[in-house]
Amino acid sequence: MPVFAQNGTMFSREIRAEAQQALSYYGFDTGPADGVFGSQTRAAIRARQAARGTPATGEFSRAGLGNLLEQYRSDRRADASAADTLPMPVQGAIAEMAQMCGTTTAALAARQGLLQSGEMNNDGILDYVIDGSAARCSMICGAANCSVTTVVSNANGYRNSDFLGYGVSPDSFNCLSNGICEFAR
Repeated sequence: MPVFAQNGTMFSREIRAEAQQALSYYGFDTGPADGVFGSQTRAAIRARQAARGTPATGEFSRAGLGNLLEQYRSDRRADASAADTLPMPVQGAIAEMAQMCGTTTAALAARQGLLQSGEMNNDGILDYVIDGSAARCSMICGAANCSVTTVVSNANGYRNSDFLGYGVSPDSFNCLSNGICEFAR
């Protein structure tokens, strides 16, 4: 079914797919970014509209879609630049989660609470916790726990360790100088 703007012109499938990616990027789940505006996508549009205080029609105006895509493209560029400054093991762990969730690394890294940093093993080098519960993705979260990865510095670079948890922070772990961590008691 073609999707029309409020003024009657049709959006291309590529533009609709990018709009779905943008909505998901901002936390409004559209399902797969396939360019088909089904009930899940329309619900995501309504939720975004309601969050912005605009009438929740479930349809885009040309201006509304243009604003969404412009902001999305700008934020993705900024997120990609910021993500490039992270250590490679952190980038790799986020990329792996993103692939499992069917999203981009930049979109996942932008989710509030996903990536946290702190001094976890007292060696003066910044360490990281990647909390899968912030990803809002069923592929990495079960009924009670989500995938959590610690990326902690050691003499050879960084060591990644995987855990199951929910709503964790760097303070949730005790880590040794070799990068091995365990949950704090």
